Amino acid sequence: MNLPQRAELIGDVVGWTVSASGMFIIGLTLADINFQQIRLWNFAKILGLRYISGAVLLVLLLCLEKQFMQILDDDKSKLMGLIASFPIAANLVVFASFLETEKKNSALLVGISSIISLVLVPILCLLLF
Repeated sequence: MNLPQRAELIGDVVGWTVSASGMFIIGLTLADINFQQIRLWNFAKILGLRYISGAVLLVLLLCLEKQFMQILDDDKSKLMGLIASFPIAANLVVFASFLETEKKNSALLVGISSIISLVLVPILCLLLF
């Protein structure tokens, strides 16, 4: 289905606005955190489990795809493998804000995973491509 040119422009503006709003909510939430009281070890365990389990799951799915479906070429498979290194989505903080629960912890997880991904994604790109 082809959308009119105006609809694509509106979709781009709405997409950027939603993304910027999510980051704004994260920034406001992070501003209220007392970083001296944070137990970083707990967040390190959560993020470590998230990155390792995501990588293992994606490798398994890519192996299954190669074995049975064979739709993706090598470059697309490598790109799919990068997904595990991406940060946690800002939607987590938006949902936590709407539900009024664990806002600070979710904002901190998104922030830390974004910093980790700033390092991890380029390293994996260099290794894979």
